[in-house]
Amino acid sequence: MVILESNQIQAWDAFTMASRNIRSFDLMQQAAQACVNWLELNTSNYHHYYVFCGKGNNGGDGLSIANRLSALGFSVDVFILEYGKIGSPDFQEALQHAHDGAFQLHYISSKDSIPAIPNDVCVIDALFGIGFNRPLDDLASYIVQVINASKAFVVSIDIPSGLYADTTNHSNLSVKAHYTLSFGCYKLAFLHLSAEKSIGDVVILDIGLDASFLDTIVIKFRFIDLLLVKEIYKPRSLFSHKGHFGHALLVAGSETMPGAGVIAANLCVRTGAGKTDWYCPLMKHLPANLLSEIMFPKEVFHEVEKYSSIAFGPGFGRSSESKELVHQILQYRWKSMVVDADALNIISEQPELLEKFGGETILTPHPKEFDRLVAALKIEGATPWQQLQNMAQITSCVVVLKGRYTMIASPEGIIYINTTGNPGLAKGGSGDALTGILLGLTSQPFYQTLEAAILGVFLHGKAADLGLKTQSVESLIASDLADYMGQAFKELV
Repeated sequence: MVILESNQIQAWDAFTMASRNIRSFDLMQQAAQACVNWLELNTSNYHHYYVFCGKGNNGGDGLSIANRLSALGFSVDVFILEYGKIGSPDFQEALQHAHDGAFQLHYISSKDSIPAIPNDVCVIDALFGIGFNRPLDDLASYIVQVINASKAFVVSIDIPSGLYADTTNHSNLSVKAHYTLSFGCYKLAFLHLSAEKSIGDVVILDIGLDASFLDTIVIKFRFIDLLLVKEIYKPRSLFSHKGHFGHALLVAGSETMPGAGVIAANLCVRTGAGKTDWYCPLMKHLPANLLSEIMFPKEVFHEVEKYSSIAFGPGFGRSSESKELVHQILQYRWKSMVVDADALNIISEQPELLEKFGGETILTPHPKEFDRLVAALKIEGATPWQQLQNMAQITSCVVVLKGRYTMIASPEGIIYINTTGNPGLAKGGSGDALTGILLGLTSQPFYQTLEAAILGVFLHGKAADLGLKTQSVESLIASDLADYMGQAFKELV
């Protein structure tokens, strides 16, 4: 599934109208019918609907929905936010049809004209759509507060009113919907923490948009789904041997954080590296709970060329010794690198180190590490995804920004958004597990760097999802992921 920016969505509408010789109002009716079909199936226990409309096309959607609901015999009241200005042409046409409908029209021109909302109604939010890009004014803000304070069931049309489609709005008020019925595709806003309490469950409705339009544009945002991952996954030949799957080198751990290396090393083995070496010069003693397949070389820099990939940073800390180690690692040219955790923090303090990167590289920051890199590299961008695109292009690295929707940016500026995973991953060690998975995949020569990142992030989340068959989100821990990696791979066959 693709994710489009608002200007692309508007262009998709125009393309559909031209290709099918229909008017904008006709497309509005298709959208309204798709919404009503969903409402009939999912809100049939409600017999009364309160529809709140602005005077743009989103309000026209609301009026058209109201017309259809009333024709089906439901009781409907429509409340139009009145500014004393004429609405959009499609809104005006929908309003003309509404005058023929069997429902009540009310105009909200002051706070006093805002209705009390009964608990037993279904509220349809059609105040503002994807073109909305400013803070709510006083009256609109008050309407949204009244909706949010009610105990009614709330359904937003296309996007909850008050959200910006293409950017984040941490401080702006928005409708808190139980469901958002969105047209054609996901909106970028749905993927950010600031929208979590607004969007509820998102339902993507097919409103008859011409899918051939997608072949005419550059799609910058894509979901990682099972189909994409199956295209990347390479099944193994019956005649395989360990030499086919690369030699991985993990440099991780310190006296105070040995577990980071344990988790990463075990996951590297479980992800299929032919051989896994763990070099841990910041540790005096080897920890327990390690797979016997892991080797511990005393020196690695005299034969760098034998390693297919290196991952470094987990559990380093920021001591002078760990900073020295990062400098030492970057003296050599590695075929492939995964850079994580404290190595990223050290690099954010000395961004000139990025100039030493060689080969194919994946950076795996969590949000705070990402912000440090953004500041250090003077990355521009009004939104996290713009900053992510710019970071990947400036550094020529694949950048994996970890989060609820982990985002992977390619140096070409395409962002792949992962949907596997659950809050069980919100614990220490989960990032170390991902580093081990990415190391295991990048060491295998048949996976390109971007492919390894996409596949690795998917498997990381899928293993966590499978873990919930026996664990809860509270009890799942990062080291459990190794136990479910085999099942995660079987999902790809």
